[in-house]
Formats: sequence, structure tokens, C-alpha cells
Amino acid sequence: MKKTIIALRGEPDSGKSKTIKMVYEEMSGKTCDTVDVNALDYTTDDGVKVGFTSVGDEDPRLSKQLEKLVACQVILCACRTIKRRSDKKPWSSTEEAVKEMESRDYDVKWVTKEKVSVIEAEQRAANREMANSLKSQVKKAIALAK
Repeated sequence: MKKTIIALRGEPDSGKSKTIKMVYEEMSGKTCDTVDVNALDYTTDDGVKVGFTSVGDEDPRLSKQLEKLVACQVILCACRTIKRRSDKKPWSSTEEAVKEMESRDYDVKWVTKEKVSVIEAEQRAANREMANSLKSQVKKAIALAK
């Protein structure tokens, strides 16, 4: 049984959380009432446990969410890359929290999410396209986990 983390990484406000929420709701058939997906999971008909978290903006918050999902064979998470803000203070990177999961026998697949536009409709379309791609990747990871 292969365990996989698909880490959606990108700058702040690139649509990582909205995209992961789309994937979670469509794959699980459940609704998420919050902006962030906070360590939610579901089990497929084949018995594969799939976890989702989009709180990838800061560590140790992401580490704690991943810890709650260690029973999952497949995890989709958000991960913020380092980028300086306009006030010159650095955002923290959460890539290390994801890399730590490799020691728990997870294969990490990195996917980069770019902010496409400040125009809401264009960004929403880009999020939809990325969500479709991620659903395909999650389905492949589920097949490998069986």
C-alpha cells in the first residue's frame, strides 16, 4: 500500500484553499462550511482513507493538521512558499512540515499554484482547472493505495 501527499504550494492568496475545498466537496460529497479545510477526511468505497487540509499558511498549524491525518493513505494539503510581503517581513514557508511526512513513508508530490488574476471570474476559472487536475491526481493516488 503506497501513501501519498499531494502538496499544493503557492504564494499567499493564490487560491490554494478554495481549490482544495472544491476537491474535498466534490470527492467526498460533503460540504465544508469554512474557508479552510481543517483536517477533514473521508473513506472511499474501496476503503482508502483520503485527507484534506488547506491550512498551509503557517507552521506549526500545518504540522498539527497533518498529524491528525496520518491514518490517511492519501492527503491533499496546501503549502505556502516563501515570499516577502510589501512590509518586507517574510511569510513563513510550510514546505518543511510536508517534507517531514516523508519520514512516515509518504511519497510527496509537489504541485505549484499560481495566482492568475485579480479579476475574480478569471481566478475562479483557474481554481476550477487546478481542482480538476488535483482530482485526477488524487484518484491516481487512491488507485496506488489499494
